[in-house]
Amino acid sequence: MATITVEDGTGLTTSNSYATVAEADTYHVDVLNGTAWDASADPEAALIMATRLLDEKVKWRGARNSREQALRWPRSYVYDADGYLVDNDSIPQWLKNATSELARWLSASDRLAEADTKGYSLMKVGDLELRVSRYDRAGVIPPSVWSMISPYGISISAGRMLVRA
Repeated sequence: MATITVEDGTGLTTSNSYATVAEADTYHVDVLNGTAWDASADPEAALIMATRLLDEKVKWRGARNSREQALRWPRSYVYDADGYLVDNDSIPQWLKNATSELARWLSASDRLAEADTKGYSLMKVGDLELRVSRYDRAGVIPPSVWSMISPYGISISAGRMLVRA
């Protein structure tokens, strides 16, 4: 079982989650299909993995408060969708919610697994033909989470440039 250390806004050097299990439980009470969260075999591991993925896949706006902090939040110089400065000494509720939402998705299925149809564009048996679109793959971070975090960061892959040596 994973051991969770929740970031409290002080920039802990050992934190590995943005939300507690209790906060995730509270979030899922009001979420349609939130009962899927109750089936999570290891909610702490799900929250830790969700936090890790958010920090790996999102280029957050602003700057980390310190070089020593374990996670990308807390941050300074971040503005919300209405133009107000986000507190730099706490973990915003939207980030706790996004972490909880992603943890539920991760508990329901392996979003990191390769697609069964990866590498195929056409499968044909007799007259039966199946064309596979490479653009319909589920992303690691689902749209419901992107909608929560989009005012505060962008996909790292969207901003990545390929440099050839």
